[in-house]
Amino acid sequence: MPNLTDLTLGMDLNEEFYSTLKAKASSIQVRTFNLRDVRCPTPASSRHLVDALCSMPHLTDLRLYEGDLREEFYSTLKAKAWSMQVQTLKLHVVWCPTRASLHDLAEALCSMPNLTDLILRMDFNEEFCSALKANASSIQVQTLKFEDVQCPTPASSHHLAEALCSMPNLTDLILRMDFNEEFCSALKANASSIQVQTLKFEDVQCPTPDSSHHLAEALCSMPNLTDLILRMDFNEEFCSALKANASSIQVQTLKLEDIQCPTPASSHHLAEALCSMPNLTDLSLGMDLNEEFYSTLKANASSIQVCVSSCYSY
Repeated sequence: MPNLTDLTLGMDLNEEFYSTLKAKASSIQVRTFNLRDVRCPTPASSRHLVDALCSMPHLTDLRLYEGDLREEFYSTLKAKAWSMQVQTLKLHVVWCPTRASLHDLAEALCSMPNLTDLILRMDFNEEFCSALKANASSIQVQTLKFEDVQCPTPASSHHLAEALCSMPNLTDLILRMDFNEEFCSALKANASSIQVQTLKFEDVQCPTPDSSHHLAEALCSMPNLTDLILRMDFNEEFCSALKANASSIQVQTLKLEDIQCPTPASSHHLAEALCSMPNLTDLSLGMDLNEEFYSTLKANASSIQVCVSSCYSY
């Protein structure tokens, strides 16, 4: 099929299919390949599938959805990752059968020479996060999105935060996950080395006052962060720490989506923080604003740098 550029497969395929796909892969024109609920029935079929993917000369967009892939898939992917042409990769609830397979997956991601956009929706274990941290300096990813990611241990959260801060090309980061104290603490400790310019938090939860405090300090310590979008519940500790460190934040564009400030004090701190950000020129507020916020904003309005602002309710 000389004109086939987009292909979706959602079926149980046998070893013969994968073997033939491997043999013919160099002549396929497919650029976007979606694999849904794929089952590799044998170790050989897993190896054939990876060999095929790495041999497709035009494949730039690969998406794997809810597949049951064997350990051989991941070990072969690690070995062949250097030859893959993929630029955009999405792994959606992909099952890794062993700890070793998650370790191999992390190393594979860091070895793909053309991979610039990565979306992960899966459970991470400590081996994955540790391997990602160890190899983060070689990853080419520029845009990274985590969707409903779970880190099972404090150590895995610590490794993950350190990995993010060690990726040399990472400029756009979207996180939809629950933060624990270990993640926020490690992010704060390593924030000065992160390259991220655009950061978005989607429905993030910080379980403790300390984690909220660490997170606010981390945001104010990121040297390249110019665009920040937050969709999360603010507590008093977050707003207080943001206020205390606002003078060092580099953010120019700030969007607050569906924000809740639980106390008058938190609203007061938030308003003071916004007025203390030296580079903030574009502000969007999607939240219910109380009297304390408006009163504090009025009192400090002369110091705010904002040129463009908008307010809206969810």
